[in-house]
Amino acid sequence: MIRETLFDIDIIQTESHSLVTFPEPRRVLSSAVRNGGFTSARHILNLKVPKNISDDTSRHLPSPADTLTEYCRTLNIQGPWCGMLTAASMDSFRFALLEMEDEYFACFLTAGLSNARRAGDRADISRLQGYPGNRGTINIIAGTSASLSPSALVEAVMIVTEAKACLLQDLGIKSMVSDSSASGTGTDSIALFSGKGTPLDYCGKHVKAGELFAAVTFEALGSSLSWYLKQQPS
Repeated sequence: MIRETLFDIDIIQTESHSLVTFPEPRRVLSSAVRNGGFTSARHILNLKVPKNISDDTSRHLPSPADTLTEYCRTLNIQGPWCGMLTAASMDSFRFALLEMEDEYFACFLTAGLSNARRAGDRADISRLQGYPGNRGTINIIAGTSASLSPSALVEAVMIVTEAKACLLQDLGIKSMVSDSSASGTGTDSIALFSGKGTPLDYCGKHVKAGELFAAVTFEALGSSLSWYLKQQPS
């Protein structure tokens, strides 16, 4: 187990999960499987699960949300939390942090590319309801000690997502479906947290906050994918 503390963030990485913990709940906007959406969370969990669980097999297993809930019980997590699933190795876990005017901007993530996709690719599941399975995934936890307005939180999600797509294109990563430039994987997830510091109403490309969010995403994801690509057969 690796444990570090950066400012007021406690970070734990094991072979099975990564966990980001704050001293008190933070506003979070996420696509998390468990407690996603616009919520308040003291913990953000990224749990490793087996690859390639099919839609049919998944019907006989606990739901992804229940899997996360049970795992949090084993960790004795106290306080509100949200959780994501990934099949990517926890050895791919990386983080980056930048400071400006007494505020920090941070990114924590794991990454795998066995499920690379481009937005707009033909879907694997032909109906509206269906489980996409657990595959190579880019799961990003990013945030700041500054206080983001609700609209700035959405802008931050946009910036981090665009930075991810830009980096994949710079690396020449191709969609496994269309062979076009990939913009992510089919099962990516993101959680964006906000602090209680300097109020920020904007987080786009014209303001420093947007630049810093992109920079920490490039740094953390670049390092993670560099490790990942070295593990692949030549």
